[in-house]
Amino acid sequence: YYDLIHVDIVHTYEDTYACGLWSAQHSKCTIFHDTESFPEVRWAVYDIAKATGKKFYNYPKHYGLGIIV
Repeated sequence: YYDLIHVDIVHTYEDTYACGLWSAQHSKCTIFHDTESFPEVRWAVYDIAKATGKKFYNYPKHYGLGIIV
């Protein structure tokens, strides 16, 4: 189990969801880059938070930073 995992990969919903779900299940905090510049990433991160019962915070500056805790 990890304290923090950073996800910045291919900017598709499917890839972000697959990698991000594993990450959110194995860390206290998972951060994602490009949640504003790629809406698919933001949608995937939102769905991951919903699936894991965690909270999703989105900061729109610098292309977007999504945080799941």
